[in-house]
Amino acid sequence: MKIILIENVDRVGTAGSIINVKDGYARNYLIPKKLAILATAGNIKRIDSIRAAADEKHNAQIAQYKESAAKIATITASFNRKADENGRLFGSVSENDLAQYLIEKGVKVHRSNIIIEETLKQLGEHTVKVSFAQDIDVDLKVIIEKE
Repeated sequence: MKIILIENVDRVGTAGSIINVKDGYARNYLIPKKLAILATAGNIKRIDSIRAAADEKHNAQIAQYKESAAKIATITASFNRKADENGRLFGSVSENDLAQYLIEKGVKVHRSNIIIEETLKQLGEHTVKVSFAQDIDVDLKVIIEKE
């Protein structure tokens, strides 16, 4: 089925592009989620306005990501956890914990944006990467203290 993407869809295409996808994927996912429209003659004529709207939305989202990254750069996340005598935590500090902490501090971030390379299971200071887009990354300082 021939469709026009309204939004950027990972591994499918960018907004404003005309692509062929399987009928079921278009009917059951892309069109109901308002990610695409059918590539009819009328819709093809308004493809420039679709691209302009998508670019405007993308630029607004990038500005929001940059603002959030600037806020995160000034934050130091601190957690109190139970640990043994060697400084090893009985649990860990996860992406969910960090996302909840940032939301409480007024920064809207999804847990999938937080990249923890090694699980945080030791007391001390750690650095975690928060990645919003391809080139918008920021390091978050995390301090874990004994409860």
